[in-house]
Amino acid sequence: MGEAQSDEPTQQAMSVPPWLRILAPHELYLGKDHPKFKLVIPSYGRPERLKRNTLSWLKRQGVPQEMIEVWLAPGKAPGQSKTELERYKEALRDSWPRISLKVGVRGIMEQRWHIGLQHEE
Repeated sequence: MGEAQSDEPTQQAMSVPPWLRILAPHELYLGKDHPKFKLVIPSYGRPERLKRNTLSWLKRQGVPQEMIEVWLAPGKAPGQSKTELERYKEALRDSWPRISLKVGVRGIMEQRWHIGLQHEE
């Protein structure tokens, strides 16, 4: 079938001077302390999709749960009997217990503005 891939750099990659090589974000802090950050995710009406797609990807990237905030709209999504906060708490309780859930405001533009006011740059 296909050939096994080597971890060795290709001849082309080796010919690029180190000062010209662009590092991936996770390579910038190899062996160093990472800067403090919060990864902020506005979400509405999709706790299972958030868990299955976004959070699983962040887990594969090694982002600690404590660094993640999920911002929700107040109240209930259309057709739901539970509030957004209740739904997300229930969905994330077992596998994502250390994620911070915050209730903000309705509307994505308003929510982004609101989130920006809660964090320093």
